[in-house]
This record gives sequence, C-alpha cells and structure tokens, in this order.
Amino acid sequence: MFAGMAHAATAINDVYTFTESANTPFQLPVVQDNDDYAGFPSLEITEVFSGDISWFSIVDPGDGVPEYVALTPGAAFTTGVIEFNYKVTDSNGASEGFVSVNVIADAAFSLADDSFFVGAGQSITFDVTDNDTLPTEYTYDDDTSGVTLGVLIDEAAIGRYTFNAGSVSGSTSFTYTADAVPAQTGTVTIFVDAGTDPKSIITADTTTFTVNEGGAQSVVLTRSGSTQSAISIDISLAGSSTGDLGDFTLLPSTVSWAAGESGSKAVTLSILVDTEIEVAETLVFDFVNATGGAEYSGASLVATIPSTDGVNFSAATQTVNENGASATVTVNRTGTGAGAASIAVQLNTGSTTATLGSDFTFTDPTTLSWTSGETGSKTVTIPITYDSDNAEATEKISLDLVSASNLIVGATSAHTVDIVNVAPIDVVSFVSASYSVAEGDGSVTVQAQRVGAGSGVASVNVALSATETAAEGVDFTYPAVVTLSWADGEMGTKDVVIPIVADSETEGAETFSLELLDPPTNATTGTVKITQVTITNVVPLDEVGLVLTEPNVTEGGQITVEVTRTGGGSGAASVTLGVGAESVAELDADLSVATGSSLTVSWADGDTATQSVVFDVTADSLLEEVEAVLFELSAESNVTLGAISTISGTIADDGSITVDDLDAIGFVSVAIRAAEEVGEVVVQFVRTGAGVGVVEATVVSVLSETLNEEVLEPTIVKTVPAQGDDFTLPANATLQWADGEVGVKTLVVQISPDTNTQIGGIDTDPDGEYFSLKIDPDSLVGNIAVNEDSAEAEVVIYAQARLGDLVEEGSPVREVADAIDGLCSASSADEELDEECDQLNALDASEIETALEQVLPKTVEAQIRSAVELAGNQLQNMRRRLTELRSGRNQVSVNGLNMTLFDESVPLTAAMQSLIEESKGGAAGADEGGLLSSPWGVFINGTITVGDQDDTDGSIGYDVRSRGITAGVDYRISRTMVLGGALGFGESDTDFNQSAGSQGARNLTLTVFGNHFINDKIYADWIVSYTKNDFDIERSFEVLSGSTHQVEASPEGHQYSIAVGGGYDYVRGALQVTGFGRIDYIMSVIDSYEESGSIYALILDEQEADSLETAFGVKTSYVFSTKRSVLIPTVELEWVHQYAGDDRQIEAAFAVAPSAGSFSVETESSDDDYLNAGFSFTGTFSGGTSGYFRYDTLVNESDRSRESYTLGGRYEF
Repeated sequence: MFAGMAHAATAINDVYTFTESANTPFQLPVVQDNDDYAGFPSLEITEVFSGDISWFSIVDPGDGVPEYVALTPGAAFTTGVIEFNYKVTDSNGASEGFVSVNVIADAAFSLADDSFFVGAGQSITFDVTDNDTLPTEYTYDDDTSGVTLGVLIDEAAIGRYTFNAGSVSGSTSFTYTADAVPAQTGTVTIFVDAGTDPKSIITADTTTFTVNEGGAQSVVLTRSGSTQSAISIDISLAGSSTGDLGDFTLLPSTVSWAAGESGSKAVTLSILVDTEIEVAETLVFDFVNATGGAEYSGASLVATIPSTDGVNFSAATQTVNENGASATVTVNRTGTGAGAASIAVQLNTGSTTATLGSDFTFTDPTTLSWTSGETGSKTVTIPITYDSDNAEATEKISLDLVSASNLIVGATSAHTVDIVNVAPIDVVSFVSASYSVAEGDGSVTVQAQRVGAGSGVASVNVALSATETAAEGVDFTYPAVVTLSWADGEMGTKDVVIPIVADSETEGAETFSLELLDPPTNATTGTVKITQVTITNVVPLDEVGLVLTEPNVTEGGQITVEVTRTGGGSGAASVTLGVGAESVAELDADLSVATGSSLTVSWADGDTATQSVVFDVTADSLLEEVEAVLFELSAESNVTLGAISTISGTIADDGSITVDDLDAIGFVSVAIRAAEEVGEVVVQFVRTGAGVGVVEATVVSVLSETLNEEVLEPTIVKTVPAQGDDFTLPANATLQWADGEVGVKTLVVQISPDTNTQIGGIDTDPDGEYFSLKIDPDSLVGNIAVNEDSAEAEVVIYAQARLGDLVEEGSPVREVADAIDGLCSASSADEELDEECDQLNALDASEIETALEQVLPKTVEAQIRSAVELAGNQLQNMRRRLTELRSGRNQVSVNGLNMTLFDESVPLTAAMQSLIEESKGGAAGADEGGLLSSPWGVFINGTITVGDQDDTDGSIGYDVRSRGITAGVDYRISRTMVLGGALGFGESDTDFNQSAGSQGARNLTLTVFGNHFINDKIYADWIVSYTKNDFDIERSFEVLSGSTHQVEASPEGHQYSIAVGGGYDYVRGALQVTGFGRIDYIMSVIDSYEESGSIYALILDEQEADSLETAFGVKTSYVFSTKRSVLIPTVELEWVHQYAGDDRQIEAAFAVAPSAGSFSVETESSDDDYLNAGFSFTGTFSGGTSGYFRYDTLVNESDRSRESYTLGGRYEF
C-alpha cells in the first residue's frame, strides 16, 4: 500500500491468476494492492472486454480498508482470460486501470507465473505463492539475481517479497522453484511505470478489399474502451507483391486520439494509374506502435490491385478469296481476365475500298465482350459476296479497335482484310455426307450435285474411298470408278446406284465411303467431298399370332386367348390384344380382362413363351342370341403380325333369362296402308308376356329407297316422304306400359295432304309415299325385348281409299281386296253390298287384312282331304281282305309254311296242325271242311277313323269322323292266285274350328283286286277302284264386327285309286316277322261349284289333286293255338312318304259379280313323311270262320291326329 499523496488517485493495472477449482467469487483487491489514493477511495467497473462474467460486485470490507471487486465467472466458463477496466476515485480525483484475470486448469501441484505493477518511486509487497498449488510441506528456492529498476526485499515468509521501485519505468523479473513441482519454474514480472493507462480498443470496419488502378479505398478506425489517455497507432506496410511502391499512397499513416476523444478516424489507400499490363498485386498493412494503453483488435489490412488486361487483333492483315464465303477476324484478350471487359470493332471507312452491302456484310460497330475471369479470343465473321465481276481488283476492309472497357488496346489495334477477286467456277459435291440403307432394300442411291452457273461441260469421278466394316463384293458391289457428267448448261444431281447384298447373318451396321476425285473437269469439289454409306442389318422380326383355347363359352365362364411368338426372340417385344370393331360382344359390357391379365402382352429379350390373356365373360340379365366375339392383335412392337392375328369365338347366353322371362313388344301389323284423305294413321303396338315392371320403347321413322318395288305396285308413283311435310310423328313417340300392364298401345301419325304442282311436267309432290316405322332397340327400358318378326312396319300412303292400295303387295288377301274393289265399283242397287263396301273402306290397313282373311274359303282344304280319307278307308278294308286270301294256299302243307289271316301271316305250329288234320269233336275235321276248305269266299270289313287337324296360316283346322264298310266276294283260281270284287260305302263328318262351319261327305266305291303268291315267303297284291263323292258344305265367318255370313254348297266329285303291294314273311316257330311295302295312287276331282247365302258367296273352279304315297313297314305276330282256334296278336309300324301332296291354287270369284275380279285360294301341302302304328288281334276257328280287330294311329304329327278302328269277319262256303 502506498502512502496518500496530494494528487488524484492513480489506478495501477493488475494481473490475477486463479486455478479452475478456486473458490468463487474471486476477490480482487485492485485498489489496495498497488493504487495511489488519498483518504477512502470509491471503486467501479467501467468496461468488460473479454471473458464470461456471471456476477460481480463492489465489496466494502470496512475498517478503513478500500473496496475490492468480487467476481464469479459464467457457468460455461472454465479456463481463460477475463479483462475489464475499473475506475478508482478519491477526494482529489479519479483514474482508470486495467485488470486481467487468468483462470488456469487445475494440476496436482503447479507454479503460476505472476505479474505485479508498481508506480516509479513507490513500494509493493506481494506473495508469489498465492496462485500456486503446493503441498503443506515443500522446499522453496528463488533466483533474484537479475532484478533491476529497484530493491527486492525477501520477507521472512516463504514467497513474500517487498519491492521498492526506483524512478525509471520498465519491467524486471525473477524466478522461483519448489521441490514439490520439480518440472516447473515460476516467473515473477514487476512492471514499473510513472503512471499506467487503462485499456482502449481500436477496430477497423474492413480489412480485406480490392482497389482498381486509379481507385481509392477508405478504412474507418474506431476507438472504444477508456478515453482517459491520449492514444495513437501507426499503419505500416508489412508486405507487398509489387516491386513498385510508388503504385499507392496511404494517408494518414498514424492515427491519434486525444485524451477524452472517442469516435472514428478514416485512413485512405489510393492506387495510382499506369499504362502497364500487370498481374494482380497485393498490399498488406499492420497496426503497430500503439500508445496510451491502446490495443488494435482485428486482422491486418490486405488490399488487392486487380490485374490489367490487354486487347489486340490476332493479326494485322488477312487475305480471303471472293468465293471464300466469309472472313473471320479474331480479337484476343490477354491478361488474367479480372473483371468483365469489352471492345468495339469499328469499320475504318476512310481506308476501306470494298463496298459495304455489295462486297461484304458487317454490323458497324460490332462489340465483343468477355465475362469476368474470361480471356482468349473473340471472332467477328464478315460474309463476303461472290459476284460475277471477273475484272475487279483486290478490295480492302479496314477495321479498328475502339471503346475499350477494362482493357488496354495493344499495338495491333488495326486489321485489314484483303478480298481477292475469284472468277466463278461450278462446285460439285455429294448431296449428303452420309447415307443409310437397310440390308434388304436391294440398293442405295448416292447423289452428287453441280452448283454454279452451269457454264460448259463438267464431270467428276466417284471412287470407293474406304470399305471400313463393309466388304465390297460381299456386302455391296461397286466398280473401280463411276464418272458423272453434266452437259453445258446442266445443273442438279446425278445418281450413283450401288447394289446392296442381303445376307442372313445377325450383325451390326456396316459402312463404306465414296470420294469425289480431284480435280473434276470444269469444276471444283465442294465441302462434302466424301460420303459414308451405312448398311443397317435387317434382323427378321418374330411373328405373333393367336390361339383360342376355348372358342365357345357360356356367360359366366372364361375365355383364354393364347398369344404366340415365333422366331429367334431377339429383343424385347410387345403387342396389344383387343376386341375388334366387328365383334358383336363388347369389351367391358360382355367380357372384361380377368385379374392378373393385361391386354398388353410383352416378352423379354430371348423370351418366346406363349402368353395367355384371360377374359371373364359377363353373366348379364339380358336374353341374347349367341354373340360372336372377335379378338385381334395391334400396336405390335419389334414383332410382325402373323397369319392368325384375328380369331373369333362365341358367347352363349347362360339361360338364366329365357324368352318366358322377357316381355316382347312389336307392331300389331307390320304392313300399314292408309289413305291420305283420312289425315292420320293409327299404329298399334302390343306388349305380350308377364307384364312385370314398367317398360318403355321409342318409335322412329326410317326413309329407305330400297322399299320402292317391294311395297308399291309398278303403276304407282313412288316417292320418299319428308318428315314434317308429308307425315309427322308425335312429339313424344315413346310408348310406356305400367307395371302389370300388357296389351295394345297406339301411336297416331299425322298425314299431310299433297300440295302437288308441276314444274317442267314433273310432279313435285306425287302420290304413293312410303316410309317405315321401327322400334328403336337402343331405347328399350325395362324387362322387354323387341319381337324381331314385328320390329318394323312399312307404311304406304295413297291419295284415295282403295282396299287394294291399303293391303301390302304379296299379302294373301291382296287379290281379294282388288276383287272387292271391283265388286264395290260394280255395285248399283244392292244396298247391303254398298253398306259393306263403305264399312270396309273406313278400316285401316291392318284391320282390312284381318277382315278380308275371313272371306277366304279356308275350309276347301278339307274337301280333298276327306275324299282321300274315305278312299283310304276303302283301300284299308281291301288290304285286310287280301291278307285273308293269302292264307288259302296253306291248305296244301303246313311243313315250313304259313298262312295270312286279315293281313297277319300266321306260322302253322303243331297246335295249328292239330286243328287242321285232327280236329276233335268232328266239327273241324279235314273231311268235314277244315279251316280252309272252299275256293269261294265272302267277306265284310268295316273301318272307323277319328282325327283332327290344327289351324294353320292357310287353312282352318277341324275334327273328323269317318266310317267305311266294304263287302265282296272272291275266288281262289289256283294255289297261288286269287281274284275278287267288292262294293264299299263310306261317309265322314267334319266340324271346323273357330265355328267356321261343317262338311259332310259320302262316297260309293267299286273295287277289283287280286293276290299272287310268288313263292312260299314272298307275295304281291293289287287293288283298282273308282269312287263317286258327294259333299254338303256350310261355311260361317265374320268379316266386319257384328255381321256373320253363312254360305252353303253341295259339290260333287270322283276318284280313281290304284294300289300295289308286296311283302316277305320270316317265320320262326310261333313268331312271325313280316316286312312289307306298298304304293298308293289316288286322283281326286271336285267339280266346280257355286256357294249361296251371302254377298261373299263364291264360285270356285274345279279342283284336282293327286296323292302318291309309298309305305314301308314291319309287323310282328305271335300265334297262340288251342284245339279249336288260333289267336294272333300283331304289332305294326310303317313309314309313309307323300310325293304329290303339294299346295294347290283354286281360282275363285264373288258369285254376285264374277266379272268384278277373281282371286286365288291357296291350300297347304300335305306332310311329306309320317308314321303309322297299329295293333291287331285275329282269331281263326274251325270251319273257316274268322274274326279281326285292328287299331291304327299317327305317331309323329304335331298339328294333326288320326285314329282308325277296323272290324272284320269271314265265312267260307
């Protein structure tokens, strides 16, 4: 401590050292240790420079001891330096000092260096071991021999000294050791000064910068910290990359602040300009010689002077030919490329002799630019114009470099282009520098062209330049030289055709080159002097095709389509499988791609495996016909389509919806005729079925010229109407049936009257218009389908209401309509007929057809059939008799023979033999007239037939009952032949369906017949007959509602019948099997007759019909014999074929006016084939008496039936 003096307090700088583990807060007696003060001074911290301080405080210990600083480092602070300024104030004034606190790492034992400050002429006492880490016991030693600037006194305690400073400032030091820390030496430094300064910090705003030549850079220095003392600092050049120190000035070089002065000072570095091209230069300045406690904080100043680049033309002159196309002028930038730079190339018009625009083209001036860091050359291209002036001299273009930016123009600042005149000459060259040809193309054409004026004959030789990878004679053929010639005035191209050889090898592309040989005649070669031809290898593409594994499937199933790839499998390939446009079945609607399948089929390189695409077939709720599905391949990649690239299959309905499930809708009439004068056509539609659900359908019109000849007579003018002019559909042409509703709906089509005028003698709106109406199948809503037979109706419109016009051509009642038109036209006084005609004319087309169908005499079919049926009964009766006669020859011998009874061949078993030869009881004995004893015989046979015929389109069905009886006599001429005659009578009753009337028929038949045994097993017989027929006919029909017409007639007729038959008997014991055949011919005639009772009564022409049938069959019999009888059951089946039962045309006319017109009535043809089945039972008794019963029926007819019953007997005499 210093004694107080009569001047302001003086703060002395302090340094303290603590270990990392020392107790905190640190106690810093900064005033007490070495400051000069009077009285009791105060203490404060003014500024912290470095370190992390968590907490500090000024502590007053009392007892007259000066205040001290208590300081705690921050939590994250471990070791390092804490610096701050402090101020001490006493009664005479204040002073600032600087404190440095060093915190060092802990060690087991260590010695810490110490620094102590003392004023000149003053004393300080200190202990060097305060900051050391030492054990309790240790040996201490020091070396104070070098202490100067004062007297050092060693106090009694170890490490405690007092230093009395002299008057000279400076520093002195000594060392000490401790045996506990043998590897360390502690150093104690004592600083002696007349007064100490607090710390001031000097900082610069920038330390690194670039200054171009001619530029300047200012650096701002700022003072912070204490302003108590005057301070200064020097700025000194520490290093330079330039040898010329005259390149810059730095002002000022010393910067000072007075005591109490703060703020900033500026230092300016200026770079001088020179004309030298230099590289970049660097200047480094340090801050030195700080005074007054000043300290510079920061890096040295580093200034960079960028390099200076030069620019020159690459050459002073150049020469170009007039036909050289252009001149290229090169400008070079040399140097480092620092900074962006530019220069302008300018035309020197005073020195230029060439004419801008006619001799050359140039943008004056042209600026060339370099980016920062870029050096090297830039070019200016000057197009040269080639003219036809052969006599002009060399012309000159003069250029200068001007307007340099960041560049120094060098010595070559001017450039001259000399343009040398060139007389024009044509140029020959290849059209292209390369050609390509596929190996399989056969040849490649290479073209050479002549360009220029075409003056004179020119030619050039084309030679093979190099074969490269293609071999001449192997891959292509080419002669040694090909000469191409052009005539005088000829320009354009010439062809060189080179044959290409195709091979089967898989190889890469091969090349060869052609060259235009120099020199050509009267020409020069152009730039494309050599051309290369590339031959690309053609690898045959694989083929893809289709295989349909399951071509026919049912809804709900799957279709698998296999896609094959055949070939070498070179390269990846793909193809797309789709459903073709012509396919009825549609993708997504009728079938879809199954999960895991894709329409795109792909193969990897080398893969040729067959791929499968699976389609799920949709099971819909529609009733559909079998749908065709067409699969096709497309979008092939690296493959070609093979022969089978399309394949088809079918999709059948799954049957879940049947016709019975769907209602049907259609036109009631498909042919509609109407008179224009009526003004409208009422069109009817009918829904049939269960009526489940609401259904809808829309009607549309169709105009088709193809209907002309089909629907109109040739004499009628045929026109296609215009929708809206001649007819109009309702605005709402949609028909709807409610749920549960079936039946008829109507749609009214309006008919517009003709507005016919003539232009040039041609009708503009003639009669005879026609169109069609159809049910749009796409408009159907609900559970319904269009009836295909009535999906469309033809409509014909006539100017007048004539029945014949309103009935469709080809209709079965068209002739009837024409006849009624004639009948109505001929009417005069018959009121009933006139009224009937008026009512008929009021009907529409469909109603007319329905009405006139009733006029046709559909019952005439039954007349011939009943006559044939009656004749057939008589033939059947005669056949039964012939079978009886065939039994007669069995009287001779029974060994191995048989007899035929009532068409049954009977084997003569032992039981039968006993009846013939040993009849017991005498009645049947051979001598008393056995079974077959007399040559004469009489017989009577009867047949009853019951049958029916269903209605057909052309005739009315009926129920028939017929009866026939035949009686006759025969004589056995010999053992092998019998002749006879018979008379038969038959009648039938027919009731027609639909209450259409009835018919009765009677016949009388005269017959002769015979039988002949060819041998023991084969027989033949014949029948010839003539029949007279009488008929009673009643017809009942209703033409108009509420009016029933009844007509009657009694025609007559006759028939001729011839029948020939034969058979073969096979007998084995009691069993007999007989095969037989026959031919029946019946010619029937019904005389012409006239009906009466109605205006619709008819006159019908004579009818003639032939029936020619063959029958082949088999029958089986078995004989049961007793002592007095033989019983024989028989089963028979025969096939009948009709040869002459064709349909017939019967001419008819109305009886009230036959001349009004006739019409034809068409009957249906008979069935060509049918089967008869029969069962019979025969009994033969002793004495020649026999009885017979037979039942016959049709077994394979769906529209008619027939049953007959035959009963017969025979008695010999």
